[in-house]
Amino acid sequence: MKALNAKFMTPPESGMIVKLEQPLPAGRSTTGSRTSWSMNGVRFGDDIMSRAIGWLLAASSLTMLHGGAQAVDFGERNPEVSELVEALKPQRTKRGAVGVAGAAAASKGRASMQIGFELGSSKVMERDIPKLERLAQALASESLRAARFQVLGHTDASGPLALNMRLSEDRAQSVSAYLVSQGIDPGRLSAQGRGPKELLSKDRPHAAENRRVEIVLVH
Repeated sequence: MKALNAKFMTPPESGMIVKLEQPLPAGRSTTGSRTSWSMNGVRFGDDIMSRAIGWLLAASSLTMLHGGAQAVDFGERNPEVSELVEALKPQRTKRGAVGVAGAAAASKGRASMQIGFELGSSKVMERDIPKLERLAQALASESLRAARFQVLGHTDASGPLALNMRLSEDRAQSVSAYLVSQGIDPGRLSAQGRGPKELLSKDRPHAAENRRVEIVLVH
């Protein structure tokens, strides 16, 4: 049975990501008749027990995708400032059984909400301006005012990919610009378009809930 290679990557906008692929890692080496491999700086033998430990480490780390937390999805409603603050604070979670026993890990705060834009435009609809006003208040709060965030724009799967990527980027920039107009330091914000690559409802790729803006704690 072939073991999976667990590669650890740390992009600037998120926490540790585990990518599983075959065959064994590039760090694999052979000494005599014994094969060994390494994962995230830890070296393992190529026996059944070591493979099992590697599998457990990879599985326990999968929950750390994008900082280990799924976005709190507020959908169409306008959340209270306190709700946004709570969602965007670093979340304390317990690590899995493998690793430092009993250690608590901080995961990235994430919040998602549907922001309406004019058709084919990056202009925020007037009806959703109050959502961004509350978001700005949350980012200016005592709990979050020293933190940096990334604004992610998402679209549904309708239309050409290139158009959706550009539109989601423009919309993320638009939301970021509005937050800056409300007094948020532009140095605390970055914006990126994800297009339809991270659908909220994968079984309904054209649904409205996929057209959203996500705010992610960077640090």
